[in-house]
Amino acid sequence: MQKQIPSLGIKMQHFTAPCLDHKFPLVLQKNSFVVYAPHIEYGRHTYPEKIKFITHTLKYSKCNWVEILGLEKPYQRSRIEITSRTQN
Repeated sequence: MQKQIPSLGIKMQHFTAPCLDHKFPLVLQKNSFVVYAPHIEYGRHTYPEKIKFITHTLKYSKCNWVEILGLEKPYQRSRIEITSRTQN
């Protein structure tokens, strides 16, 4: 996942430490909250203008206002990038 995300134009900050056994130590929690805080404060658009969506199955076929109704090849990566048209 870490290798693929930059190819999608998404910046990612990865928090890691050795021997965590799927635990999230307090130090990493505090660091992650500092990074996430601006995003949490900003919130999510209820109707984003642009959507980049990847799925492999119709089980996960919806993202905001986009719904995929069919796939040429199920269980293979399918990607859609779409921009809404807004009237001025």
